[in-house]
Parts: sequence; C-alpha cells; structure tokens
Amino acid sequence: DLKNIKRYTEILNRLDKTLDYRFLAEEMAKMIPKEVDFINEGRNAEVGPEMNVSDAWLVPTYNGVEYLHKPAFYFKAVAISLGLFGNNAAAARLPSAIFGVGLVAMVFLFCRKIHGTRCGLLASIVAGTMPLLLAYARTVIFDIVLGFFVCGAIFAGYLAEQSEGKSRRSWYLWGAASA
Repeated sequence: DLKNIKRYTEILNRLDKTLDYRFLAEEMAKMIPKEVDFINEGRNAEVGPEMNVSDAWLVPTYNGVEYLHKPAFYFKAVAISLGLFGNNAAAARLPSAIFGVGLVAMVFLFCRKIHGTRCGLLASIVAGTMPLLLAYARTVIFDIVLGFFVCGAIFAGYLAEQSEGKSRRSWYLWGAASA
C-alpha cells in the first residue's frame, strides 16, 4: 500500500508541478503503521467465530469473556461472512470492504442529489482514494462501518432539512436508523 501511495504521489508530481506531493507519501509512511493495528485486527477477527460457535447475536465474546468494546452488529457481520466463505482472512475482512464500497457509493448518491452527477463522481473519487479509507476497508476493524453509519445519519439529516412533509419524516427516520 505504501508503494502505491508513493507511485500516486509521483504521478501527481508529474501532473501538477506547483506542489511537491512527496510529503504525502512520507507522512503516510509514518501514520499508517500507527493507525492500522494488526493486533486489534486479529482480536476482532476472533470474536466472529466465537459468535458463530455460541450462536450469540447480542453479546460478543473473546476467549469466552464478554467483549463489549465494539457493537455486536459488526462482529456478527464478520461471523456471517466467516460462516459463508470459510474461516480465512478475506472472509473476515469482507464486511469492512463492503461497508467501504457502500460509503463511497453513499457519498456519490448524496453529492449527486445535492450538486449533480459531476460533483458526485468527484466526491466519490476523493472519498474512495483516501488512504485511511482504503486501509480500513481492508482491515477487520469497526471504523469504516462507523464512518458509513455516521455519514448516513448526517446525509439523512441534511436531506430531511431540505425536504417537506412525508419525505422529511422519512429522511429523519433514515437518519435515526443510521445513528
């Protein structure tokens, strides 16, 4: 991933001579190892299989002890993915990837509705190429799912304020469901 970021900054330097973009790759090289914590990823991945074995939907456990640090919804999504696709790293990471793609799609749909298709495309390109979004969408970590629901609540709240009558109530309900 860091090699790709370095390549992207080299391309940016060729396209835009007004700024030296190498600082982005240098900063990301310092930041990503701190942000992407593989010890927590392994722990998060283990909660899902325990939920499958115990058939627990509401209270996740880790090594038989209640693990209430993160919402059970995310761990159950991991558990379902592991149950469908086998006990492997790709299956454990799939829910984060799905929510990452969903977040980019939501950004596109919201911006298209407010400012048109061009804005939606540009916003989704920006969102979809953010280094931490890319990193978290490939990691067994709750952050990308949290981002999905927070953006959903914010977008729905904005659309509710822009709407009238029944549509307004529907957007408020979507916002409340996201929160």
